[in-house]
Amino acid sequence: MRVNLKAVPVLGLTVLLSACGGGGGGTPNQAVSSVSGIISPPGAIGSSARTGAASAADSSGWADSRSWWTDPAAVQAKREARGVAADGSIPGEFIVRRRGTLSAQALATLRVGDTSLRLERSLGLPGLGLYRVSAGAGVDAQAVLRGLAARADVEYAQPNYHMHALRTPNDTYFPLQWDAQAMRLPAAWDQTTGKAVTVAVVDTGIVNHPDLAGRILPGLDMVQDVQDSGDGDGADLDPTDEGGDTGYHGSHVAGTIAAASNNGAGISGVSWGAKILPIRVLGTSGGGTLDDILIGTYWAAGGQIEGLPANPNPAKVLNLSLGGKRACSQAEQDVFGAIAQAGAIVVVAAGNDDVDAGGFAPAACPGVITVGATGPDGKRAPYSNYGARIDVMAPGGNTELLLEIGGRKIPGGILSTVADTDEGGNKVATYGIMEGTSMASPHVAGLVALMKGEQPGLTTAQALARLKATSTPLSSADCGVSGGCGAGLVNAAAALGTSGGTPTPTPTPTPAPTPTPVGQVQTIVAALYRLPSGYDEGRSHLALVDQETLRKSYTLDGLEPGRYNVAAWQDLDGDEEVDEGEPFGVYYDALNNTVDVTVDNVSRKIIGIDIDLKPYRASGQAAKAARSSGPLAALTAAAEGHTGSR
Repeated sequence: MRVNLKAVPVLGLTVLLSACGGGGGGTPNQAVSSVSGIISPPGAIGSSARTGAASAADSSGWADSRSWWTDPAAVQAKREARGVAADGSIPGEFIVRRRGTLSAQALATLRVGDTSLRLERSLGLPGLGLYRVSAGAGVDAQAVLRGLAARADVEYAQPNYHMHALRTPNDTYFPLQWDAQAMRLPAAWDQTTGKAVTVAVVDTGIVNHPDLAGRILPGLDMVQDVQDSGDGDGADLDPTDEGGDTGYHGSHVAGTIAAASNNGAGISGVSWGAKILPIRVLGTSGGGTLDDILIGTYWAAGGQIEGLPANPNPAKVLNLSLGGKRACSQAEQDVFGAIAQAGAIVVVAAGNDDVDAGGFAPAACPGVITVGATGPDGKRAPYSNYGARIDVMAPGGNTELLLEIGGRKIPGGILSTVADTDEGGNKVATYGIMEGTSMASPHVAGLVALMKGEQPGLTTAQALARLKATSTPLSSADCGVSGGCGAGLVNAAAALGTSGGTPTPTPTPTPAPTPTPVGQVQTIVAALYRLPSGYDEGRSHLALVDQETLRKSYTLDGLEPGRYNVAAWQDLDGDEEVDEGEPFGVYYDALNNTVDVTVDNVSRKIIGIDIDLKPYRASGQAAKAARSSGPLAALTAAAEGHTGSR
């Protein structure tokens, strides 16, 4: 079949798109091939050099040391000093709206039975003022309100209430944490910031990070595969997160749960008082075995394991942001059942395949709380599993959506604690954006830790009932599947509004401004035709990739014989330049230690050309070219700088 090609502009480039699949490019009758693979989203947006969104945060005034909240204990002391009632009403004070046009003398006083009230201050609107009881012993507030309502010259009357600011932390990057607003954490923190509840993070381990300092308990490394361990010594008592393909996944999860908060730096964790028990069960490849996971999970909850020392800090909450496509095994059912009997609560991720969670474990296991993911638009994230097994939803991010915060556009993922490697090869603490139900689950685990702090005896069944009763339902349109998003998006303030019995949602206050998506993120992927020096623009091919799943697939058609470097890039700010910190990557063949993809004289489909996106870090001439020579030159310069380092 003959294929017509048409040229379309993409970010100022001319891109060849085929009218229907395959073909195109090269000279007549010349063999052409295609390459395809998976583009993995970035795991970080900054570094110790404070690039990307991090530096934007500082320059935009987000690093403000002021704290716009009042400690609950101080609030309670002030309330008690004023005799404030449990509902917040101030004794003897009423806000009253008078009818008609009254003289100043008529407005000055009111009388209800034996009680006299005096106008203390006008509240601006005609007839609206604060009145205080001036005479009358043993005032019955409800009787006064009924008496005022019965007066012909009173439009309405209500108590005056004692109020205070919701607890908003002063952490530098809190303004980037749209997830906290989405699940109403500031209102929840106004009730409690959490007790020292131990939360086990059964994952890839933990890194040394200033936002996790003093919050980490002695943990366990159960990765017995020495080749995948990253530390070369198998199972031991050192749960250091070795990074690798995981992008410090476990450390990111831990930060969401319990990063140090209101300390004027970094991010805010869900529970300010929680302690993290790191259990390393996944290696540097991101994989792990069920036996390692079951042993690590059971030990974390206080179970005795032969050959291992007793755990001095049994977890009351456990987070498992891991799983596989299979049915829940009997062994998992037994272990999770024993953990529940011990009074601990297990929270798990639903999975990232946009299918029914009933086919995934541990998501489908009984006795656990299964969490799906929402994006910053309040809808189910496009990758999140769904179905009857979903209990609740929580913010997991959608990096397909751009958020504009303080004049800077960033992907709509979840910001948390990770590590990076500097130019000298040293591991440094930083912050990264990730997405997934892996990021949703720790939001719920942190919330359960807040709940456990207020009610230590809280069981899995009780916690689940309260979460479900207080969550905000997602419509079928927002979920994308009728009844597929469980009880909906968790509401932390509502879940903490009761200490037992039937959950009662708290009134919804006016929320702080929440970032809204301002655009879509598209990934530019290119097969760059390699010359002995530089690239041939005319024989290079580019395409735009929309994110439909957590990991993006792509195909580039019409490649003529030659050597190519396959690169991908996300232009977050739309300036058509590869900027410092923007997601960028070049395919690397680790088996053959090369970045080249060779297309020979036989037409074929070359698969498995996978690209990991990481924050772009430029230096020297490549940096200068990437900043100043236009989009194609910038992309090729960035690729040249990257491949030249191999």
